Amino acid sequence: MDSSLGAYRWVIDAGNTSIKSGLFLNEECVEIKHWTYPEFNLEWSLYWEKWQQPLIAFCSVGNPLPLDFVSLGKSLATNELEGWTWAYETKASLGVDRIAAVLGAAHLFPSENKILVVDMGTCVTYTLRDGQEIVGLSIVPGLEMRWRAMHHFTEKLPLVNWETNIEKRGTLQNIWEGGKRGWQMEQQNWITYFCQLYHVNRVVLTGSDVVHLEIDVPAKWDKIPYLNLHGLKAWMDA
Repeated sequence: MDSSLGAYRWVIDAGNTSIKSGLFLNEECVEIKHWTYPEFNLEWSLYWEKWQQPLIAFCSVGNPLPLDFVSLGKSLATNELEGWTWAYETKASLGVDRIAAVLGAAHLFPSENKILVVDMGTCVTYTLRDGQEIVGLSIVPGLEMRWRAMHHFTEKLPLVNWETNIEKRGTLQNIWEGGKRGWQMEQQNWITYFCQLYHVNRVVLTGSDVVHLEIDVPAKWDKIPYLNLHGLKAWMDA
């Protein structure tokens, strides 16, 4: 590995509940790391020193990041994206995580002019790359949000999550199936709808919950869990 100063690139996606980071050397992703916000606040500088003070790029839609970290990094901002246009209410209101994911898709599939990016996290977002235009299409509840909603808005339905022990058919199993299978079928239907409406060339599925999407993936549907980290890296190098 090249250990020269600044050879590495460190990109950080600060989300609603946690932080994901990717360490790159040239085009190779050396390490993916997940952090809680308290962990990142305490450990980011040690990690930065460990990897010979890599250049930093980040995007944030969650809690504030440490000021000393922010002062060292380059924050993804819509006004710094040259050559791109928006089909959205205002540039500033389209989440930077969605923008980073589109940049990642455009970098990994440069010959595809129409790419649907589906980011499956706390919410599921659908964003279209149409040439050099970024089109915000839809936002729907994510998988865990559905389970939480069923518990929150009823008196008798228990809370189900990934740690719930499902042993036999009953209320827990019904909530689990209703949330997960309903979520999967909805994603498939939304994607099919947008592909037909916009004549999409490729679909890129990403986000923390993409690993739970248990459907047959057609040709030109790609699962890339850390797409926005690749987008941040591509933007950083541009």
